[in-house]
Amino acid sequence: SQGALVSGAIGSDVRGPVAARYGWKAGSGGHARLYVKAVDRESHAASDAPDYDSWQMVQTGFRGDWAQAGGARRLTVQGDAYAVALGQQFSELIGTPPFSRRVERTAPLSGANVLARWSGPLSGGGRFQLQTYLDRTSRDERPVGEVRHTFDVDGQLQRRLWAGHEIVTG
Repeated sequence: SQGALVSGAIGSDVRGPVAARYGWKAGSGGHARLYVKAVDRESHAASDAPDYDSWQMVQTGFRGDWAQAGGARRLTVQGDAYAVALGQQFSELIGTPPFSRRVERTAPLSGANVLARWSGPLSGGGRFQLQTYLDRTSRDERPVGEVRHTFDVDGQLQRRLWAGHEIVTG
């Protein structure tokens, strides 16, 4: 997707998603693009109730694809990052009567990831693919929250054994 794209929507309780993307040719065998999008959703609570279930999000990312002449070997690198402000309401235990209280707060959520994939032909026939992925998410919601790191490496080899049959290992 080369060139620029801008889109958006607006409604009675939501602004967005609004988005912008720009893609371009990257060298003799590649293409790249960047994007950003955002949404702002109002609370669905009654107008006289606390504003606890609204949320806002901004996300941005990139992707690049490169191929040798004829497409023999390919490389893809892509990534995303986001930040969310999530309104929430919960009951918190306290040591005095009535032993709980209602709390409204904005819970921050965020994350980022990157993926790289390389593929191409094998000498002697067949194909290979090597992919790696790294992801980090952080959720500070009540009563629980978490920070999670994920790392993955995946490799595959594909060979044709005889007409109509292939074997994939990885």
